[in-house]
Amino acid sequence: MKSSRNSMTRNSTKSERPDYFKNAEEDKDWWMLRYHHLYDLLDAHAPGKRLLDIGSGPGYFIEAGRDHGWEVLGFEPSRMAAEYTRKRGLTVVNELFTLASAKQHGTFDAVLAEPCAGTSARSDWPD
Repeated sequence: MKSSRNSMTRNSTKSERPDYFKNAEEDKDWWMLRYHHLYDLLDAHAPGKRLLDIGSGPGYFIEAGRDHGWEVLGFEPSRMAAEYTRKRGLTVVNELFTLASAKQHGTFDAVLAEPCAGTSARSDWPD
C-alpha cells in the first residue's frame, strides 16, 4: 500500500495548479467567516480544543482554529499547499492521511475530513 500512497502524492503534485493560491486568497475572507462560525459551534460543543483537518488545502480552517485558541494540525498531500500553509506559521503534515500516521499524532477532540483523495473510501479503518 505504501507505494500506492507515494504514487498518489506524486500524482497530486504533478496536477497542482500554480494559480490555486491566488484564487483561494481572493475568497479567503468568505472562507474565514464560514470557518469562524464553525469554530463558534465547536467551542460550544467539543470536549476539548484539539482539531485535525484531513485534506487541509491552503490551511484556512486550521488558521481559523488557531485564531480561536485551538491546537490544530492539518494533513495535506499537496506539497505546494503544505508549504503555503507552513509559511503562515501553521502545522501541517505533508502526506496522505492514514490510520498509521494518525496514531503518531495522538487523539483529537474534533476532525474535519472533507471529501478528498485517500480519505473517503478506506476499507481498513476501524468502526
